[in-house]
Amino acid sequence: MTVQKLKVQYHNRDSRGGFSDVLLSSRGSHGISVGDVIEVYHSDDVHHVLFLVTVLRDDVQTRDVISIESSLAQFFRLQQHKTACVRVVNKEDVTLDLVELHFREQYFSRSDCFRLSQELVGSVVQVGKKIEANDFRVQVGELWRQGEKYSCGYVGEKTKIVFRSSSASIHIFIQLSEEMWLFDDHGDLYFEKVVKFLSKLFLRFWPENNCSHNTNVIFFARVYITGE
Repeated sequence: MTVQKLKVQYHNRDSRGGFSDVLLSSRGSHGISVGDVIEVYHSDDVHHVLFLVTVLRDDVQTRDVISIESSLAQFFRLQQHKTACVRVVNKEDVTLDLVELHFREQYFSRSDCFRLSQELVGSVVQVGKKIEANDFRVQVGELWRQGEKYSCGYVGEKTKIVFRSSSASIHIFIQLSEEMWLFDDHGDLYFEKVVKFLSKLFLRFWPENNCSHNTNVIFFARVYITGE
């Protein structure tokens, strides 16, 4: 399909846009149909984003306008009132191999994960997108296709969906053995390396990934009794 030139507008998910990420006029001559996956981008920008067209609205009066949910548009730097390039893409070319979904302070059973995974089949997801379904709230994390990370993509039947909790209960067991007080090749005690690892984990890695795990650090040792 040829590239269409449409003017970008914003809408909020809780107003006239409902739950649609993208809105197009049903009266336009753009040739886009419900169920199509479209790629939207500015000709002078490297940021491209995919959307699934779920509805064509009669109340979108202007035919040469594409209305995009405001948070997604701003995240992918689609500027309001600026002309964007829009084209239909082949779903097989943008189907993801793996989708990560992050959640916190919620309990997901296996059946819950399965039902939510099935609901996402046939949809388009973007990094950072917040999804609410069946009283569950998740946020899209990393997206992978053919060994590379992508910012958006289509969820197909063979796409693997991984659930990652940001508020799990974690137990870290550390054995205080004789080797803990030995030096490595760089002159550092192995015990010091353990402490540095925990500091990086608690103070840098988890905060950067918006994690709030309930953690117990358990030190233990083994004592050999010979009976003498």
